[in-house]
Amino acid sequence: MSNINNVKTNTLSSDRRQKIYELYIRGRTNAGLGVAFNSVNKLLSYYPYALIYKNNGVDKGAILYWPNPLGKKIGLSFGNNKNFQKRVVIPNYARRLKSNTNHWYAETSGALEHILTKYHGLVPITNKMLIRKILSLKNNTAINNNGAYVRNIPGVGKHKKRLYGKPIVNSKN
Repeated sequence: MSNINNVKTNTLSSDRRQKIYELYIRGRTNAGLGVAFNSVNKLLSYYPYALIYKNNGVDKGAILYWPNPLGKKIGLSFGNNKNFQKRVVIPNYARRLKSNTNHWYAETSGALEHILTKYHGLVPITNKMLIRKILSLKNNTAINNNGAYVRNIPGVGKHKKRLYGKPIVNSKN
C-alpha cells in the first residue's frame, strides 16, 4: 500500500533530495523523455513542493508542483518504474486535476496526456483566451481549436501541449 507525503522540497534531507532526483532521472529515462534539470538543486528549487509516494517506507514516485495565484501547477510526475507510475502516480494526478478543491492544473502531452484523457476522462481547456491568460502566452502563440499549442521546454525541446485542470481564473488574474 502506498502513502503520500506533501512536503516542501527545501525541508527534505540532502539524502532524500538526492533519492527524489534519482527517481526523476529514472522515471524520465524509462519514459523515453528528456531530462531538463541537471542537478538535484536545480530540480527541487524550481519545484518547491512535492507529493512523494512511498511504498513500504521507500520513495517510489512523486508529483512536483508550485503554488501560485491561480492554484497549484503540476510540473512533473514520475515513478520508479512504469507500473508504479501508471498504477499509483497517474491516477492521483488525474484525481487532483478533476478536483474542485485546491485548483490543481497542468500542461500535458504525449503518453501522459493519452492516459489522462483515455483512461481517466480528463478534458482539456480549449478556450484560447483562457489558455493565454492562465499561461501568460503571447497573442501570437498559435492555439488550435482543441486547445493545443507548442511550448519550448529548456533542455528538452519543443512539445505540443494542452492545459488541464481547474485553475482559479477571475477578473483579477
